[in-house]
Amino acid sequence: MFEARDVAEAELVKGLLESLGITASVRGDDPWGTRDDSGYTGVAPTVHVVNDADEAAATDVVTAYRERGELPSSPGGDWRCRNCGHESEPQFGACWRCGAERAEDT
Repeated sequence: MFEARDVAEAELVKGLLESLGITASVRGDDPWGTRDDSGYTGVAPTVHVVNDADEAAATDVVTAYRERGELPSSPGGDWRCRNCGHESEPQFGACWRCGAERAEDT
């Protein structure tokens, strides 16, 4: 489980995990939950891994995120779309320009 500062960070970590093939869910993300005058809900949103077998890998990802304060990048460098030639960052599995899926060898 990852306890986030806010809903945006929880969704960011969930998206990071899912981009690496780890299914996760966010709990406590109700933006209209109980709040005091400052907007504090008293309950931090949390990210949970759906499959127990993914827990160790998810812990490694979250640890890297916490230590660096940034998202770890996917292995490899930028890749070029075989369909249109557009260059994309390594974390994307499809071309931003034409939507073609990333080839396995790029």
